[in-house]
Amino acid sequence: MTHILLIDGNNIGYASMYVPALSRLSHEGQPTGGIMGLAQSVMRIAALYPGAVPVVLWDGHAAWRKTLCPEYHQRRLLKWIFIE
Repeated sequence: MTHILLIDGNNIGYASMYVPALSRLSHEGQPTGGIMGLAQSVMRIAALYPGAVPVVLWDGHAAWRKTLCPEYHQRRLLKWIFIE
């Protein structure tokens, strides 16, 4: 039976953009550290599970959450608190 590794590409890619050694990488002015870190991480994870098939998943926009619950994120609006 073939096992499938589900890998959160958004999480690893975003985190990789802020690794100091990777944040300086670029090609023609475009930062490439995020994709480099993602590729390295996928290879490391895949090596831990020989024979498994790695599948990198990417999140889309969370519109379904707002459809399901219109109040989603409404409590995260910036609120100013003035201290006298």
